[in-house]
Amino acid sequence: SGDEGVIISAHFDHLGNNLDGTYNPGALDNASGVATMLAVAEQLVTNPNPEFDYYFIAFNGEEEGLFGSGAFAAEGVLSPAQFHMINLDMVGASGDVKLEIASTSEQSLPYQDLVIAEALEAGLDVIKTDKGSSDHVPMEATGFKAVSLTELDKRYYHTPKDVTDDAVNLEKMEKVVTFVLGFLLERLSTLP
Repeated sequence: SGDEGVIISAHFDHLGNNLDGTYNPGALDNASGVATMLAVAEQLVTNPNPEFDYYFIAFNGEEEGLFGSGAFAAEGVLSPAQFHMINLDMVGASGDVKLEIASTSEQSLPYQDLVIAEALEAGLDVIKTDKGSSDHVPMEATGFKAVSLTELDKRYYHTPKDVTDDAVNLEKMEKVVTFVLGFLLERLSTLP
């Protein structure tokens, strides 16, 4: 209906070719975010919350400077007063890192707290941050309440070793899917 809802996003671009004969596959950064976004979409098809609209967006140009999300935010397609955002950028890291739940604007703080509460209830090890290096930033700059979820495991980040076997823990990814679904189906209606 376009009345009220949430944007679930990830970026599908990556640094890729290093121009020296090597290639960065980008399994954690950010195939993991896109796969998580698609898994959430798949689950919502069979178990939707009809009170809300869901927009699933895979942005391009994140690595080059947030171009895709910047263009989307500037277009004004959705109302910042009626839609919130959850951005997925590197989730399910194989390393022992906390799930960072980041927001960069004051208008997002109550929303960030609700997302953190759901993550803690789901048993995730989280940390609240104000990092601003992903697709939530241009959305927040245009008035959206947004969070970005990141497990910043830098061991294989932007390297040829960023492959599923080394960089991604599929069980941890599944926990993020379950937590995001729980938020969308149970806590979204309590948004400030």
